[in-house]
Amino acid sequence: MAENRENEVASLKIDDAGLRGDVVQRTTAPRFDIPTRIAADGDLLCLANARTTTMPTPATPCTAVAIPKP
Repeated sequence: MAENRENEVASLKIDDAGLRGDVVQRTTAPRFDIPTRIAADGDLLCLANARTTTMPTPATPCTAVAIPKP
């Protein structure tokens, strides 16, 4: 789960019924800039940065971060 304003990803352990989850790990990285969506790719989690703290211009790049799955 991306925790945007905290600039971190919370890894959850979901119960067998899928009704409850507990945080088992929190991950942050210097390249996070308000991470939003997460996609899994093999052993990686890929996160798009929202960059809502950056004033957009035509030259503002979009960025993403890949981190190892916990």
